[in-house]
Amino acid sequence: MKILRMLLPGLVMLLVLSLVNFYIGIHLWVLIKDVIPEFSAAAYWTVFIIIAFAYMIGMVPWPQAVKPAARFFKVVGSYYLACMEFAIIVLPLTDLLYWVLGLMGFDRTLFIPEAGAALILLLAVFLIWGSRNAWSTVVRNHPIRIHKTAGSSAPLTVAVASDLHLGNIVGNRHLGRMVREINSMQPDIIGRGCAGRQH
Repeated sequence: MKILRMLLPGLVMLLVLSLVNFYIGIHLWVLIKDVIPEFSAAAYWTVFIIIAFAYMIGMVPWPQAVKPAARFFKVVGSYYLACMEFAIIVLPLTDLLYWVLGLMGFDRTLFIPEAGAALILLLAVFLIWGSRNAWSTVVRNHPIRIHKTAGSSAPLTVAVASDLHLGNIVGNRHLGRMVREINSMQPDIIGRGCAGRQH
């Protein structure tokens, strides 16, 4: 009974994740079938399922020999999670728009390819913009004057790093660049803010 109580939340989460991915997968399949009618359903769903669960596949404790492949799956899965968040927001709105246009008597013949192209373009912009922001160290200087003596009038340079999001996409290379940037400031004190969730 105790084992069941431990497994139940995981099974519920897996069921919800599967339903969400099915909802996304159906929409993408409808778009692909509209653009490429001869595309194989078996090939599509095989690739889609692998990508949708890539992060979980990468989290499996694989032997050392296949660790690079596991890392690849984690990166793919991390990007897919961003796509999934985007899809959860925009697809219900797109469905609602499709339904409203039908009620108003509009011709929806070109709705699927046009809406699909617009959403894919928007997603690409968000992914490129987000990746650029994640890999770019942003430096902001905030001079602070304290109107009381502390035994010395020498100014102090305090460096604080926050919102790092270190994980599968943003890794040691980005961290190395950031450390070099901080060292170039020659700070007297180094602190760390909230690191945020991993990606």
